[in-house]
Amino acid sequence: MLGPHRCDRAGGTLTGRMSTPPPPSTPQPGHGLLGLPHRLGRVFYGWWIVAVCFVGYFMIGGLYSHGLAVYFLPLTRDLGLSRGQLSFAFTMRAFEGGVDGPIVGYLVDRFGPRFMMRAGVTLAGLGFVLLATTQEFVSFLLVFVGLLGVGVSAGIHHACLAIMNQWFARHRAMAMTIGFLGGEFGGALLTPLVALMVLNQGWREAALWSGLLIPAVILPCTLLLHNNPEAIGLRRDGDAEPPVEASRPKVAPASHDFTVKQALHTMPFWRMAIAVGVRLFGKSALQIHFVPLLVWKGLGEQDAGVMVAVLALGQVPARLVGAWLGDRWSMTRVPALAALGGVGAVAVLLFGPQDSAWVGVLFALLFACGEGGNLVAWGLIGDYYGRRNYATLRGMVNLISSPLSLPAATWMGWVFDNTGSYSGALIPVAVGYTLSFLLYTGLKRPSPVGASAEPVSGS
Repeated sequence: MLGPHRCDRAGGTLTGRMSTPPPPSTPQPGHGLLGLPHRLGRVFYGWWIVAVCFVGYFMIGGLYSHGLAVYFLPLTRDLGLSRGQLSFAFTMRAFEGGVDGPIVGYLVDRFGPRFMMRAGVTLAGLGFVLLATTQEFVSFLLVFVGLLGVGVSAGIHHACLAIMNQWFARHRAMAMTIGFLGGEFGGALLTPLVALMVLNQGWREAALWSGLLIPAVILPCTLLLHNNPEAIGLRRDGDAEPPVEASRPKVAPASHDFTVKQALHTMPFWRMAIAVGVRLFGKSALQIHFVPLLVWKGLGEQDAGVMVAVLALGQVPARLVGAWLGDRWSMTRVPALAALGGVGAVAVLLFGPQDSAWVGVLFALLFACGEGGNLVAWGLIGDYYGRRNYATLRGMVNLISSPLSLPAATWMGWVFDNTGSYSGALIPVAVGYTLSFLLYTGLKRPSPVGASAEPVSGS
């Protein structure tokens, strides 16, 4: 049994599990590590936590998530790989995210999101630097999956969502969305610069600079982080007293924390995990092959790189609208409807004319709509199962969903290598989005019987 941990109120060393005695009923403002008050004027400190996550996603989104799309064709030429082989590397990255999801999630719950963000960002920076030195496929695969993929997964995706889930309940979907939007702004502002560097100076130069910039920008920002509001005498959402839930009565935030075992024994958890998996099947196929798909439709590589920025910008209003609807309407229907945007994106590729920039724009915008409910779906885990084991449960969802999404990118590359066309590979993508729509539709809240009502506290 792991005992309670200790931490100084300025964000000091953390030991043990994130569960200590209940917080005081009256918030104690205090000051943080940099001498900043925990409530700056009328701004709840949780929004500063969101701002740090925004910066993290901005860098990772621009240089990694969206940025890697412009590496695809130059990598095939430089390393002498087929599209199927390189797609396999991206598939293994997704496999790694699924396998290590429960482990990384447990570590986030055990040591806190702040520690894991610092460790992961450092690992991601090192991964990019070493990636620039690889000369053949095996070493590229080891660095790309083993260092870069693990670092981004642990330091940004798991850590940021977990810490925002700790700080927000009623505004969970909006907080997570605003933080995640940093990735879309990064895609709009940084990815075009990455594309210019990759096409003019080479992908190795771009990878090296990415590895230096990521820790240099993100690590100083982590000085502002606290793992949860109770550590500094505050409550979630900035409430002075435990809130009376009035909004979104049909899907009110969970007042109990499920254990991992309890969550795994509920049908909504499995239905949610499968819905995530079949949606990620479509997302990974379209995102990894984004530039090659548009080149196949007749656009030039540089024009296709510009469409990456259109995709990123299009996700800003899509995610904001999705979050607003999720907090005020339904956290199940929003991701269900968003999946239909993915179906529309596939239809544009299959039936749109060749050599048309408008096909690229429409594809990017519909794909953006398909991602508009993504963060709402991740917020649904905290909404249904509480916050004590959020990161572990999110990792379990990754583990369950990964086998469903893994074949997508490799399948796309194999079909193109053998037929010279993506047409046959796009049908299963549309089917995956359709299944996601059906699974999210009618998803019901699990029963809290046996779940713990003990509050969560920590650093």
